[in-house]
Amino acid sequence: MTWQSRCWDRRSLQFQALLPHVEPRRNGRQQIGSRSLFMSVVDAHFDPTTQQELAVWGAGEDVVARYRERQGRGKASKTSWHKLDGKELGLSVGYDDVTTIKVVKHGSRRALITGRHNGQLSLLSAEPDSFGERIAQFGPVPDPNTNAQQALEQETINSLDVLNNDSKGLIAAATKSSLRIYTLPECEADEIAPVTTLQDLRTPSPFDAVYQDNVDPWADAEALMAYGTERFLAGGGGGLTLHIFDFRWPKSYYHTAGLPCLAQAPFPRPHQPFMKRLPTPPNPGGLAVCSHHPISRPCPYHALARTLYYRPNAKLFLSESLRSFRSSSVWSLARASDVAPNFYVGVSGGVIEATLEQTPDTYPTPSPPPNPPTTTITTTPDDANANNPVTVVVDPNFGFADWRAAAHQGSGYKTRPLVPALMETGDGYSFEGNDRSILLPGLVKYRGPPGEGMGQEGGRGRWHRLDGGYWQEGDFGGVLNGV
Repeated sequence: MTWQSRCWDRRSLQFQALLPHVEPRRNGRQQIGSRSLFMSVVDAHFDPTTQQELAVWGAGEDVVARYRERQGRGKASKTSWHKLDGKELGLSVGYDDVTTIKVVKHGSRRALITGRHNGQLSLLSAEPDSFGERIAQFGPVPDPNTNAQQALEQETINSLDVLNNDSKGLIAAATKSSLRIYTLPECEADEIAPVTTLQDLRTPSPFDAVYQDNVDPWADAEALMAYGTERFLAGGGGGLTLHIFDFRWPKSYYHTAGLPCLAQAPFPRPHQPFMKRLPTPPNPGGLAVCSHHPISRPCPYHALARTLYYRPNAKLFLSESLRSFRSSSVWSLARASDVAPNFYVGVSGGVIEATLEQTPDTYPTPSPPPNPPTTTITTTPDDANANNPVTVVVDPNFGFADWRAAAHQGSGYKTRPLVPALMETGDGYSFEGNDRSILLPGLVKYRGPPGEGMGQEGGRGRWHRLDGGYWQEGDFGGVLNGV
């Protein structure tokens, strides 16, 4: 987990899009229309026993699943794709689209709960041998004062949440005007009525903190995903962008604690729209010693690296790699487990897989590509030898080394690598007057491994605040060597 913490703090994230194949028009051009730009909602699950990850998403009226099983270091993952074709079930584009989806346990097997725009809520099998088979249907509240036509016109299911414990499971399905609570059935059932319906969800409950993008305070958030008590991600209607917010709660570990001491502040200096005053080093004399030294005074680098000033929030832009999707939105975020180094982003027209991946000094020399070709750029300790130094760029314990592999033929999907651009957006707290015009911070595009010699003299690159793919020539001016 210390490896993951380092990647998060240095913004070592890479992305790949999973996009459906689009039938070309007669003139040879691909059609980017309403059918391809569906509102993708995604969920994921990881089974530690079988080492199998399940990623599932709603693609319009269809449901798509990818099963990926780890086979051990140095071995390709075992992958299969499945699809529930909505057209074959008589479902139509738009009105019957999947609007929310959840992976749940059903006995000793996996299942899916899908909510649709038409108000339909279903429990489906999520096992490869029976994918998409209906287990149960959840109905509306029985009301003697409601006629048959009104009963059929259910409200759109906007979101789902599931409570699964040893005794029984509960499903909460939210619509625009109500929250329906259902029990999760243990066996097949034709239709299940809700246990209760809650009305008027508005409440004057207080809040503990308000987090805001200090650069674009009007940005909305359609999807949120928390990573423990350290950070959370947000995405919305502002294009293919992801916001990384730090909760700003005290924590016991910082990845910089493992670095040698340095008699200067972290670099490069970040852009802070509202924190104008630089923090003062606790050791103004510049003596680079820390608590493990006899003098027991923190060096400037280790002390300042923990301050808010040098740990700004960030926004990652992905639209440059998908120009035809620039008007897309982020609709959902999901990860397979608490320790997963990757997560999924449901966007208009497809799904994006993101994974923690640190940029090495140089990528290993690729071997001739097998058939089918792969874009894996990772070596593991098992591959190391005297002439090929170890380069671990993905999580060696929980990651998929071949996560960049192309989608299987027949899956109906294609992969496309995305090149992120990074903007640091301040400390994330809501300030009075935050809507005023400010000097925009720079946008740094990911460039891959740094140029030859950049940051290598005296190992200076290890003290850089950001991943090597974001290093620039001017970042290392005046940097001292460690002690």
